[in-house]
Parts: sequence; structure tokens; C-alpha cells
Amino acid sequence: MGDSNSGDSSAAKFLTGNIMRLIESVESADPAELSRELFGDGQESFQAIIEALPRIINTAVQVCGDLAEALESLPADGGAEMLADSLSEINGTEIGEAVNSLSQVIIRFYESDPGLFNKIKMTVASDTVGAIDFGKLRKRLTYQARMRTEYNREALAMMGKEPVALINLVSLLPEYVNNTLALLNQLLDILTFPPEAMTYAVFKILEEIHWEEMSGAVNGVSAFINTLRRGDLLLGDGGSDFTGVISSASENFMENVDFIEVARAVSALSEYVEAAATSLAGEALGKEGGALAISGALLSISNSAIRSTSAILERAAALGPEAFRAMARGMKDGLDARELGTAINSSLVLFNRFAAGDPELAGTIMGNALSGVDSEQAGLAGKTLITGFGGALLAGPAAGEPLCPGVVATAVNNTLASFNRLSAEDPQLVARRLDRFLADLDEEQLGEAARRASSQITDAALRNPGIARALVKALMSATYKFMKGYVKSFRIKREQGVR
Repeated sequence: MGDSNSGDSSAAKFLTGNIMRLIESVESADPAELSRELFGDGQESFQAIIEALPRIINTAVQVCGDLAEALESLPADGGAEMLADSLSEINGTEIGEAVNSLSQVIIRFYESDPGLFNKIKMTVASDTVGAIDFGKLRKRLTYQARMRTEYNREALAMMGKEPVALINLVSLLPEYVNNTLALLNQLLDILTFPPEAMTYAVFKILEEIHWEEMSGAVNGVSAFINTLRRGDLLLGDGGSDFTGVISSASENFMENVDFIEVARAVSALSEYVEAAATSLAGEALGKEGGALAISGALLSISNSAIRSTSAILERAAALGPEAFRAMARGMKDGLDARELGTAINSSLVLFNRFAAGDPELAGTIMGNALSGVDSEQAGLAGKTLITGFGGALLAGPAAGEPLCPGVVATAVNNTLASFNRLSAEDPQLVARRLDRFLADLDEEQLGEAARRASSQITDAALRNPGIARALVKALMSATYKFMKGYVKSFRIKREQGVR
């Protein structure tokens, strides 16, 4: 054992001496010449390097670790100074000049023949594509992905057994976020150019973008989707296989979903969003001018939406009759009104089942909602709306045109015509429905309500005799004039009938 250790030690010392001489040679040698000399012996040198590669990597890792430990054992200032001196030997000027030279060469070649590099690349790409066995490539990439996934799974599982390590790694995330935000703020600070310069730069960027290429991309995506649709119909013999595919995928996805955990997460997330929104809004509104700024922004967004909607509707209204006929045919043929009715019916069934489960549900919800409404404020708002609506109608003929007597009369006439048609088809329609309505009324409650209403109306009239007198006088005058006109009309018709 001692002889073995002595031999290993001698070999290590010998190798260390060779490595030091190798480092000195690397520092003085040309990299290209070194590479040629290294592989000059052909297959034998290459095979020797490949066979020694694991030991080289292990040695490099060990050397890096020992080097780090050696640097750590030095005084902080001394180690940092030594590392700084070593890195300072890198000639940054030469790197920059090399980049400039490469840029100049590319610029000159491109200006001389813009398609040169593309020709070279296409030739190489063509040869490469022709030589690649894509079946093997697909398998290799598939197996690599599987191996990488399995490795990552095992690595994560191992980290799961070391929660302290995992916590330490996760704790790095805020630092990365902070660094990113700092860089973003620095970038935004740099971008504080004069307004005209910044605007010109942005406009220039927008002008230089090949929008026709973007429209081509949109067309390509649309064509791709349409191709998938045609293939879907072909595979499904005229029907769609997508429903079956997505149903299977959904089933597999939902099979392992923990709905309780998801529901709890959604509930917690909604609370967090609510807290964040409330806090942000409160802070913004608490700042001087915050409320005005927010209201101005909301008004601006609303105005933009209104203007865009108005422009779209105005353009649509200006279309010709043929376009409207085509759109009407499309809606008639394309709108699945029966499914719409089914959806409405399902909603009604859903509501009725809720009501059957808790008959007081709707009343409780409405009661809770109305309990939060200030009756005085609601009355004031209603008065303001009614006053404003009346003022708008009286402001001019155009304002009240939608509710002019002719329009109202036409609506009433159409309603009456529909009623008469339905009554002719079913003479007992009104009687039957009125019977059901009256039969469901609570006679006792109705009588009590009528008694209380009449009593309260009488009390209100007695407390406001002037108003009551005016109403009664107007009612009596209208009744008298109606009866007088009716009798006169009846007399005239009778005399004409006699003659």
C-alpha cells in the first residue's frame, strides 16, 4: 500500500511538472499552431485524447476546486488582487479590434454582394440537410429529451430530500428579480431622450418594420389553421375529429386534477388580487391629484372605446343594401338560434333548480343587494335621471324623436295587431291566462293591500289638499268633457242613422 501511494505521489509530481511546463508553453504558443501540433499525429493523438477525456475532466474539476480553496485560504485582499492581476492580462483592446475587423469584413462583403453569405449558408445548409438522417435525428432528440427529463426529475427529487438547499436556491429568485428591475430602470433612465428624438426613433422603427411580412405571417397562420381544418374534415369523413381528440385530452387532463386544491387556490388568488387592487387603488387615490389622474385615464379609455365603436358602426351603417342582405343571410344561416334558445332554457332550468333547492335564494340575494343601497341617494339619483330625461326630450324635436307620438303609436299598433292575431288563433288566450293569473292571487292579501293602499292614498290626499283638489278637478273635468263629447258624437251618429 505504501509503495502504491509512493508511486501515485511520484506520478502526480511528474504530471504537475509537465502541466506547469504545458501552461508556460500555452502562454507563449500560438493557439492555431498548438492545435495543429496537438492533432498532427492523426488518429492516434485523437484516440488518446478521447480515452483520457474523463480523467482530464475529473482533473480539471479537482484543480478548479483546489484552486478555489486556495484562493479562499488567501487573505481577501490578496486573493482578489491576484485574480484581478490575472484577469487584467486579458487584452480587451485586441478583442474590440477583432470585433471591429470582423464587422468591417462583413460590411464590405455584404455591400459587395448582399447575397454572398446567404449563398454560402444555403449551400452548406443544403448539403447538411441532404446528409442528415432525420429519422435518426428525431430519435436522438427524443431520447435526449427523455434522458434530460429523467435527469431533471431525479435531480429535483434529490433536492426535495434537501429542503434547506431548495430553500436557498429559491431565495435567489428575489435577487434576480431585483437585478432585472434595476437593469430595466437603468434602461428606462437612459431612454429619457428629448420627446422629438424619442418619437422620431420609435416612428422610424415602426416605418422600418416590414409590415407586409407580418401580414404574410398572419396569412400563413390562417392558411395553416384552414389546412388543419380541411385535414380534420378529411380524417373525419366530413365531420370533425377535433372534438374527440380534445375530449380525450381533456379527460386525461382532468383525471388527476385535484378540484378541491384548485378551488382553494383560485379562492386564495382572488383574495390576493382583491387585496392588491384595493391597496394600489387606495394608495393612488390617496396621492394628491391621483383621483383626478385615474378618472382622466378612465375617461380617456372610455372615449377611445366609444369613438372606435362609433366609427365601426358608422362604417357598417354606410354599407350598401347588398352587403346588408348578405350579412342578413349569413346571420340567418349561420346563427344557431335554436342553440341560443337551448342555452336560455338551460339557464332557466339552472335558476329553477337553485330556487327549488332554496326558495328564498333570489329574495335573499336581492334583499342583501338592496340593503346596501341608500334609499335617499337612490331617490335623488332617480329624480335627477327623470329630470334630465325630461329636459332632453323638451330640448328640441330631434332629442325626443325616438319617443315621438307617431313612433309610440306605431309600436302600440304593432302590439295590438300581434295581440289580435294571437287572439284570433286562440280566442280563449286572454281568458285562460287571466284565469290562471287571478286564480293564483291571494284574495285575502289582495283585499288587505287594496284597503291599505286606499287608506294611505286618502291620508296622503288629505295631507296635501291642494294637490288632491287639482287632481280631482282635472279628473272630473276630463270625465265631463269625455262624456259630453261621447253624448254629442252618439247623437250625431243617431241622427245620421235616422236620416
